[in-house]
Amino acid sequence: MQERCTSPRHHRYRHYAGRGISIDPRWRDFRNFLQDMGERPLGMTIDRIDNDGDYRKENCRWATMVEQRHSRREPKLDLAKVTEIIRRRAMGQRPVDIARDFGISQPTVSNIFAGRIWRRISSA
Repeated sequence: MQERCTSPRHHRYRHYAGRGISIDPRWRDFRNFLQDMGERPLGMTIDRIDNDGDYRKENCRWATMVEQRHSRREPKLDLAKVTEIIRRRAMGQRPVDIARDFGISQPTVSNIFAGRIWRRISSA
């Protein structure tokens, strides 16, 4: 949490601090975090209730990975974006660069190339 919101070197920084997500200044002292959130329950991690909100007591909870998957941001892909991704790949652009440019994962890019995403979007 701290690294994602404070260190530009962190690989997920742009998805957190880069979107304006910050951490309650009180939580820089771990004792305050512990006072607000309590000990981490077994099998749970910190989760933001409002995915666009900051890490603060009123917006955080302990959640399982399944609960977190239900609240995560999904990039919106439409037919035009998928078509552009396929065009870029045909022009020789690397999948890692395509994923970065569109804010999607490399597995999503692979699924587009394999036709799995294309079929899902075109049948919607």
